[in-house]
Amino acid sequence: MTGVQTCALPIYVALEYASVGFVAEALGALDDAESLLPRQPLGQVNVGPLIAYHRAAILNRAGQTEEAQAAVYAAGRVSSTDALPSRLDDVDALRTALELRPNDASAAALLGHWYYDRRRYEDAIEMWRHALESDPTVEIATIVNRNLGIASYNILRDTTAANQHYLQAIQGDAANAKLRYEHDQLSARIGRPSDERLSQLEARPEVVSQRDDLTVSFAQLLVDLDRAHESRELLAGHQFQPWEGGEGQVLAAWDRAALTLARAAIASCDPMSAVDLVQSALQPPQNLGEARHPLANISELLLALGDAWAKSGDAIRAESYWKQATESTSDFTRMVATPFSTKTYYAILALYRRGEVEQAREMTRQLSTWVESIAVSEARIDFFATSLPNMLLFIDDPAIERDRDVKIIRGQIAELADSTNEILV
Repeated sequence: MTGVQTCALPIYVALEYASVGFVAEALGALDDAESLLPRQPLGQVNVGPLIAYHRAAILNRAGQTEEAQAAVYAAGRVSSTDALPSRLDDVDALRTALELRPNDASAAALLGHWYYDRRRYEDAIEMWRHALESDPTVEIATIVNRNLGIASYNILRDTTAANQHYLQAIQGDAANAKLRYEHDQLSARIGRPSDERLSQLEARPEVVSQRDDLTVSFAQLLVDLDRAHESRELLAGHQFQPWEGGEGQVLAAWDRAALTLARAAIASCDPMSAVDLVQSALQPPQNLGEARHPLANISELLLALGDAWAKSGDAIRAESYWKQATESTSDFTRMVATPFSTKTYYAILALYRRGEVEQAREMTRQLSTWVESIAVSEARIDFFATSLPNMLLFIDDPAIERDRDVKIIRGQIAELADSTNEILV
């Protein structure tokens, strides 16, 4: 019998005793459950506050009102981190607690958690707001503000309130890397400038380093603000571990920093440095913790490598890499294979580099036809999509991401038309 089973079983026994009026036996079973709490494995649901609230509910049903009120007060002092009611008996106990002590912030917060899990969103928001108005502990206020931040974005569509609740949550637990990451993801969605996002994270580098996903976000922001060297050093010095939903994110940040620096090196007549930078992207270091998917489009990297060799005067190598770039037209993005993507643009540029103008125009027409079909198609999120874990936190219309890609590709096609004096349809 595992630790979580031995902890949960006495609660069920207590509820059975209480249902037939055996008060002393029910309270004894709850005492047994409480004694087993220190043996509960890490990562399991914290049932400590629920044990205490069930004790109060049993005492109240037995007519011991003063003892029940004292038990509710004691329950409100038990840490509710990782606590989540699941049984209807749990819900009844929490409602009883609020009848006995209306300003019990812990009971209100836990009841709000249950409502939200059951998609009773308005009731959840009401309970969480009640918890904040009931003089909560810092621990409870932090949890509730975080949850209200999510609910404000997903349910109320109030981005100002969502941001404010997250700031209050971070104020309560400034060293919480998860809160920092979630707030940064929220900030990106509501359009906060990169410099503001970066300043928030740069103030706490020790917190950023606790999470791989937050480190990647930090690295991308550094590139946004023309600090690609720092981004590359950060990524090179961090040991990443694969995480669900993070497929390709570390490599994307590494590629972007390398390409930014490579283009700057080419522009400053240092092509061999550019070659080294692009090669480091094509053969990423092991500390990044992931390898490139075989179907991923690498035309942008190959084009840059060809450009670097061309700048160095090695036309043969330049032609070789440009040719490889022209062969990388399809892609594997968001865990889905596609015939084209935003990267196809670089394959077309490679065709122009090689003087294959008709082939470039034909591929551009195919890309244009494809993107217009995508623009009017139904946007869906694949279950295994890379962005799914984030989408489960902040819920956006999948059409937003699709429309963003469509806008990028249309812009690329317009650039190709302007640069080749062609009207492409």
